[in-house]
Amino acid sequence: MMLFRTISVFIVLTVLASALLPLSDPPQSAAFLWLYAGGLLAALSHMLVWIFSPYPPNQSLAVLHVPRRFPVWMNLGFWELPGAVTKTNTYTAACEAFARKIANAAHLAAADRVLDVGFGWGEQCVWFANDVLPPKATIVGLNPSREQVSYARRLVRQCNLEHRIHLDVGSATALTLSPPVLDVIARGQLFDAVVAVDCAYHFRPAKAEFFAQALHVLRPGGSLAFSDLIRVHHELHTTGVSVSYCMYDYVRQCVMSLLCWLCDIPLSNMLCDSSQLRTQLQTLGFTDVSIEDSTREVLGGFANVVCDHYTATRWLTPARAWLKFRVAGWMCRFASRSQRVAYVFVSASKPLSQ
Repeated sequence: MMLFRTISVFIVLTVLASALLPLSDPPQSAAFLWLYAGGLLAALSHMLVWIFSPYPPNQSLAVLHVPRRFPVWMNLGFWELPGAVTKTNTYTAACEAFARKIANAAHLAAADRVLDVGFGWGEQCVWFANDVLPPKATIVGLNPSREQVSYARRLVRQCNLEHRIHLDVGSATALTLSPPVLDVIARGQLFDAVVAVDCAYHFRPAKAEFFAQALHVLRPGGSLAFSDLIRVHHELHTTGVSVSYCMYDYVRQCVMSLLCWLCDIPLSNMLCDSSQLRTQLQTLGFTDVSIEDSTREVLGGFANVVCDHYTATRWLTPARAWLKFRVAGWMCRFASRSQRVAYVFVSASKPLSQ
């Protein structure tokens, strides 16, 4: 998109200059030459930014950190003051606040062995190891993306944390088949905590499989903590409901299904509300289930920040890197305003008797 704009600006300036210069007096010709040269320089600078952008598509989350270069986080962020990015309300700070809520819910400050499922580009693993966990605690990370695992391993090596963080390709719904997890179990150990930061709603074939697997690899008294998207339950009264409202409600459901498809979210993961999610966890054997609604701070905050930050930095960043974030921001705004979806932080414990 930026390359197309650059070429268009160049062509328009060339045509304009070639058409007007022969008809102009010398002073006007000089003015047009300066205009043409300035426009050409601007167009070329746009092209150079597009070609030599430091934000490759596979790490395009970095555009949310502009104008500074920061670590590449991969979550929606927890925005205590949803709004524009400021010096104290940065995307990095919001992502750390998001990860800290998961860490506090899972009691990571007292954990020795942690299983991090869906760790993205690995930034949260490094942050957990440096800022939350005890000095000798270890992290096993699983991620289905080989590209992200490869990048995260390089990051871990750069931070000299290979002895504490072990990352591998694996599925959240097949934890007991992963070699690093099997190694821990083979040593007669289990995990103190299992965490999933902003990814549980993507798990296939269903996140319920992840819950069962997490219970299996947790030690008695261990903690499960994750964030999730759930359906908001609405009581439908058959009397006094107009046909137009039913049609509108049906259209909203269709749009939500489309958004799930676009975001690679299995629709089955969005069918339960908070009470059903609580029942699901308790039926598996979890206790002390806590569900905290943070739709405004997560979905609403991310939508506002994407809109404001794109407007402020779109000339500093490649347009191709913004496309998916603008779409994600619109989706978050629709989801939060439709009152059909809630973003929640969930924690639960494995009973000491198991």
